[in-house]
Amino acid sequence: KRFDLLIKAACQGKFNLVIAGDGPLAGRLHQLANQLDPQGRLIKFVGWIDQSSLAWYLQNAQAAVFPQVEDFGLVVLEAMSQGCPVIVNKSSGAAEIVRPNIDGLFLEDQKTATISQTMSLASQARWHKLDIKRQASQYAEVAWQKQFIKFVESEWQKHRKGMR
Repeated sequence: KRFDLLIKAACQGKFNLVIAGDGPLAGRLHQLANQLDPQGRLIKFVGWIDQSSLAWYLQNAQAAVFPQVEDFGLVVLEAMSQGCPVIVNKSSGAAEIVRPNIDGLFLEDQKTATISQTMSLASQARWHKLDIKRQASQYAEVAWQKQFIKFVESEWQKHRKGMR
């Protein structure tokens, strides 16, 4: 997911960054954040949070940043459904649903300087949360269908492995 780039970009540009969730890279990310932000003023790890807390963070964020390249990006839609502008990699499938300068901004590459500069642009922009929510609502059914298909395919694979 390239959270390492987000930490570096936030520290470079002096932006506050909240990272939600736990995962196998958490220890390394904490270590990097401690190196770059030893006072802990910029980077905040909140760990796993419930849906209502996540919604609050997204509703109050200047932007949600997704530097990775993914096929679709359900989390991007989740952020947009809360009226949160997004910063996505232009090579990502999520770029197909984001209207530039309306719902968010595109990252041209995965370089720290580019991410920091784009975060700066997002923090200065005037976003219209209702327009962002409307855009996300158009994809709600598509997102659900993709999630359902992914679940069915995963369960089918488990079933097939059990048959061997």
